[in-house]
Amino acid sequence: MGPELTVLMTIGKMGMDVAGGMAKSRALSSQAVWLQLQARQQALQGRSNAIKYVNEGARHLKQTRINLATINARGAAGNLNPFTGSLFALSQENLSEGLLDYDAAVTNAQIARETGTLQAATTRFQANQYASASRRAKTGGYLAALGTAASGAQSYADAGGSFDFANVFSGGGGGG
Repeated sequence: MGPELTVLMTIGKMGMDVAGGMAKSRALSSQAVWLQLQARQQALQGRSNAIKYVNEGARHLKQTRINLATINARGAAGNLNPFTGSLFALSQENLSEGLLDYDAAVTNAQIARETGTLQAATTRFQANQYASASRRAKTGGYLAALGTAASGAQSYADAGGSFDFANVFSGGGGGG
């Protein structure tokens, strides 16, 4: 193979090295962007779930208030004091159950919010890993091209071409 063909093949291989690195970099970068979007969605889902639990807690409090009003009204209809005896015990039990249900809903809301935040943070970490891998792939493509250039220079010399490295940057170029 002549020196000219060696140069052309080396240039082609260098282009393929850079293109391959760039393609891999773009694919990894796209994956990183997708994961960042997924992280946002997970955080929003956590907040949405938290709102559902807060609404559930509000329903428990409303139902407790309705139950207490019903107990008081029935007691008053029967000329009973709602603040003593079994009516009072029933009211206290109903209030206790209602507050436990409300507290469970508030706790579930906190858990849902934190779960969404944790999932989003984990996904953002993965996205950052892909972004880093994207930068490494790009650099790898350039380094592979540099290696190809060095190998091509050696093949060029082996094929009988001559190259004056001292004149490369002074405008003298190489000779052949």
